[in-house]
Amino acid sequence: MEVPEEVLSLEAKVRVLDLAGNQLAGLPVRLGNMDALQRLCLASNCLVTEGVSGAPLGRLVNLTTLILDDNRLIHLPDSLGLLQQLKYLSVNRNMLEALPSALGSLHSLQVVQLRKNRLQNCLPALTTCKLLTEIDLSHNRVNLIPDDVSKLIQLKALNLDANLIAAVPPSVLKQCIALCTLGLHNNPVTAEQLRETDGFAEFEERRQSKYSKQLEMRTMLNRDGFDEGVDVPEWRRW
Repeated sequence: MEVPEEVLSLEAKVRVLDLAGNQLAGLPVRLGNMDALQRLCLASNCLVTEGVSGAPLGRLVNLTTLILDDNRLIHLPDSLGLLQQLKYLSVNRNMLEALPSALGSLHSLQVVQLRKNRLQNCLPALTTCKLLTEIDLSHNRVNLIPDDVSKLIQLKALNLDANLIAAVPPSVLKQCIALCTLGLHNNPVTAEQLRETDGFAEFEERRQSKYSKQLEMRTMLNRDGFDEGVDVPEWRRW
């Protein structure tokens, strides 16, 4: 499949473009002429690394949202680092093995979704994105939370469910002063280990405050109570 000519001919007039589910293996050069584009969805295609590496994504300087879910990407192009207005990046369910260091240049990035890939030591590439509020790396192969994550003082949610995490640095629990959601289910680290980590009391206070506010707004959490964020051998929830 190719992007229709009638779409490409619109160029500077387009603000939102949804090309999901079109079996695209690559992107046309003329896509880069859509310099007013703000939201681009390329989910559920057949995009491979080679198909986007020479693509004009880096020319879409006004892009704020980029969705690449459900493709066949092993790597992301360095040109993504040129998207200085990008706030939301979603690359769920691909085959990513690493993140380019160029992502650290995305100083407007607030949310990054990277569920169900093959990522390992990828968090260092994100620690200079100081406006990040949400990171989802669940169902990957991450085995370490680096201390530099503590620099993300606006981070509210870090989902690392189904990875290989054995410990959480105290600096992350202490210095990520907005962090109130930490997903660590299906990791080697246990609830007891997390409770004994220096800084857990500060994190727990933020977590309880968040859920108390949700209860005040009558938000349904789950039928059994609060989820502590990690697996407990004796009981799952309390």
